[in-house]
Amino acid sequence: MKKLFNRLKGILKIKSSASKKTPINSIKYKYYRNLDELPLWNWIKLFTEKDYKYLIKDVEYSIFTIKPKDFEDLNNIWQKIYDEYVDNFGFTKKYKRVLELQRKIAILKCNMYINDNSFIRNEIRIKEQQLKKENSKNVVDEDGNDYNKQLILIEKWLGSSLDMKQLSTKKYFTYLEIIQDESERIKMKTAERNG
Repeated sequence: MKKLFNRLKGILKIKSSASKKTPINSIKYKYYRNLDELPLWNWIKLFTEKDYKYLIKDVEYSIFTIKPKDFEDLNNIWQKIYDEYVDNFGFTKKYKRVLELQRKIAILKCNMYINDNSFIRNEIRIKEQQLKKENSKNVVDEDGNDYNKQLILIEKWLGSSLDMKQLSTKKYFTYLEIIQDESERIKMKTAERNG
């Protein structure tokens, strides 16, 4: 699991913020430590802005920054939270396709250099185009989640509005799982009646 996270961390390319803002050590702060605590809004910001500052509670994010020496602690917290996500909800189908394409490209590149075969470059270019196409779809994060559409689906299903800053990430993904399970049950019942 640690290897997988390190690979994901490389994909996310977590950035550091400018040091002109308030450093993390100059104030007292608390972290979000698990999916139950972490609001969906912060989860989305972690993926879209790729900045660990969204793991910290009760700060003004627009003027807040973290010091590079704090990345280790924040990285460990993020790793724990992301491991919890993977353990509870797994990977999406789109993310699995992206990982498989990345694996195939890596193998092709190794074969090209080991066998000194430049004709493999065309196959690599094709796979890289497929990967680019897969990544360019209208999504928010690498897992293929379009959070706004999913939140609207959940709100429609519940019949009430939800606040992303109040809704826990775990509850959000649990809602999605329940909706998906219910949808599959309805499809099976419909197929039985029609078939």
